[in-house]
Amino acid sequence: SLAQAATWNPQLAEEAASVTAYEVRASGIPWNFSPVLDIARQPLWSRFFETYGEDVYLACEFAAAVVRGYQGNNVADKNKVAACMKHFLGYSFPLSGKDRTPAWIPERELREYFLPTFKIAIDNGAKTAMINSGEINGIPVHGNKDILTKLLREELKFTGVAVTDWEDIIKLYKIHHVASSLKEAVKMAINAGIDMSMVPNDYEFSDLLVQLIKEKQVSISRVDEAVKRILTLKFELGLFEKPETNFKDYPEFASEKFKEISYQTAVESITLLKNENHILPLSKDKKIFVCGPSANSLNILNGAWTHTWQGVDTTYNTKGKSTIIEAIKNIAYSAKVTYVLGSSLDEEKSIQQAVDAAKNCDVVLACLGEIPSTEKPGDIEDLSFSNSQIKMVKELVKTGKPVVVVLVENRPRIIREIADAVQGILMAYLPGDEGGDERAAVGDDDLFEGVEAGASTLVPGAVVVRVRLERLARAVHVGGRDVGAGTRELHRVLEPDLLELLRDHVRARVRERGHERAVRLVQRDLDGEVVDCHRVGQAVKLGVARVLLRRQLRVQQAGLALDVPGDVLRRELAAVQRGDVVRLDARTQLQHQVLLVDPLVGRKHVRRDLHVEAVGVRQTVGHDLPVGAGDRDLRVVLPGCVV
Repeated sequence: SLAQAATWNPQLAEEAASVTAYEVRASGIPWNFSPVLDIARQPLWSRFFETYGEDVYLACEFAAAVVRGYQGNNVADKNKVAACMKHFLGYSFPLSGKDRTPAWIPERELREYFLPTFKIAIDNGAKTAMINSGEINGIPVHGNKDILTKLLREELKFTGVAVTDWEDIIKLYKIHHVASSLKEAVKMAINAGIDMSMVPNDYEFSDLLVQLIKEKQVSISRVDEAVKRILTLKFELGLFEKPETNFKDYPEFASEKFKEISYQTAVESITLLKNENHILPLSKDKKIFVCGPSANSLNILNGAWTHTWQGVDTTYNTKGKSTIIEAIKNIAYSAKVTYVLGSSLDEEKSIQQAVDAAKNCDVVLACLGEIPSTEKPGDIEDLSFSNSQIKMVKELVKTGKPVVVVLVENRPRIIREIADAVQGILMAYLPGDEGGDERAAVGDDDLFEGVEAGASTLVPGAVVVRVRLERLARAVHVGGRDVGAGTRELHRVLEPDLLELLRDHVRARVRERGHERAVRLVQRDLDGEVVDCHRVGQAVKLGVARVLLRRQLRVQQAGLALDVPGDVLRRELAAVQRGDVVRLDARTQLQHQVLLVDPLVGRKHVRRDLHVEAVGVRQTVGHDLPVGAGDRDLRVVLPGCVV
C-alpha cells in the first residue's frame, strides 16, 4: 500500500483493488481483509509498508478508492468482495515501535490523524472492520466500549461487522491481563461491541459465549445484534443465493491485463531521492556493476504477505518473473552488466570481490534491502541498515566510481552514513513481481525514440528508463476517463497533428543541442508560439473544469478564498465541448499566472508558461517554482490552461 500511495494515483489503486476483488472472489472468498487504513507515523512499526503513508488527506483518498474498488456499486456482484477496514483504531502508533504494544494517543491526535481514514471508508460503504490488536492509553481496544460502540457505531454510524484480529479475545486474558479468565475476556469483548471472533485454532469461544448468555452476563439482544450484522453481510454478498464460486466464470484470472495494472503501479511508485550531477538517467551502453541483497531476490521485491505470511519462502515465488539484475541484463548489453552479491541482508559476503569488479565499470548500482517481515517477526530495534550493507557502499564509493543506491525496504531506513557520498538514491518500496519487468526500464511511450544513448536511461527494476511524455495533468478527466497512461492517452486529448508537431520539434532540438538543454529550448520556442498551444490549453481546461466540478475545490486570488461557481464551470465546460473559443469570466480568471489546485494533495502550485519535469528529476524549467506532487513523469502544463 505504501508504494501505491507513492504513485499519488488513487484511480490506479482503485483499479488494482478491483483486480484483487476479482481474483479473491474467483478463489471462492467473498471477503478480503483489506485495506489497512492505519496512518504511518511510527517508522519502526513492522507494518508500515501496509499503510498508505503518513499524510491523512492522501490516505483518505486511497481509502475511498480502494473500498470502491473492492465493493463496487453492488457487493453481490460476482467480481466484488466485502472490504475490511483495519485496524480500528490507532494500531500503527505503538510507543515502542513494536507490533501490538501500547499506544499513547491524546484524543485530539486520535481524531485528527488516525480517525479520518476510517470515517471516509465508512462513508464509502465499507462492510466490515477489523479491530486494533493493541491498546490505547492503557485500555485494550478489543475491550473498549467507548471506541467499539460509542465511537464506531453511535458517532460514525458504522452498521457493518466488527471482527477481531487473530486470537485477540484470547489475548485480553493471556497478553493484556485485563481478564481473569478466557470466559471473562469473551464477555468483555462481546459487550464492548465485537461481532465475530477470529479464533482459527480454538473453538472454546463458542462454548463460553453460550455459558455467558445462559448466565445473563451477555444479553441475547447483543448476540442478536451481532448475528444480524453477520447474516446481513452474507445476504448482501449473495451467499444465500449462490454460496459457491465456479472458477470457469473468471477467465481473466492472472491475465496479462491484470498484470499490466500491477506493472503500472510499480512504475509510478518509484521515487527519486537524489540525482547528483544528473547521474540518472543512465545510458544503455555503459558498463554497469550491480550488487547488494535486493538485486537478485524476488522475495525482497515482494515483501511479506506475498505467497506466504512473512514472504521469505522461495518455494512459492512466481515462475518467470525477473529480479532487478535479471531485468537490467534483459535491457542493456548483458556483456556490460556484472553482478556480485557483496553483502547479504546482514552479513559481509564478497565485498572485496565487489570492489574489484566495480573498478572496471562506469557506474555502480547498490541494491540495499531488508528481510521481508511483518507483525511481531518484523520488530526491529532501530532504523539503521545493517553494518554489512553500509560498509559495502562505503567501500564502493572509495573506488571513485559513481554509485546509485536502490532502496527496497518495508519502511524508511536511515542512510545518513552514505547519503552524501553516493550520486543517486532511488526509493523502490516493495514493487512486487512486476518490479523486475524489463519493460519498466525501456518505457512504453517514449518521446525521444531513437535518440542517442545520452538521452536514455537505465535504472533497475520498475523505473522508467527513457524520458517520456507521461502525463498532461494528474487526475484530469477528458472524455470521461483519466489522462495519464502515456502518449497513447495524449493522442486522445491532442489533435494528432499537434502531438506529432511537438514530437518532431523536441527530437530536432535534442539532435541539435543534446538532451541537457532540449527542454529549455522547447520551452522558449513554445513561449514564442512556434507551436500553437491553444488547442492543448482548451483540452487541459476541459479536464480541470471536470476536476473542479467533481471535487468542489477552492482557488485563491490575491490571498482571498474564492469559490468557483458551479454554474460558471458548467457553462465553460459546455463551451469547450462545443469547440468554442472561450475565456473564463473575471470571477474565475487569474491574471498573468495559472493557479492549479492539485486534486490529490490540495497544494497550490503557481505555474507560468511551460514547465517541464524530466524523468525522476524534480526541477522546474525557467522558474524557481514547485512542479508539484510529481514523480517520474515528463510533466507539461501548457499556456492557456486557466482555471
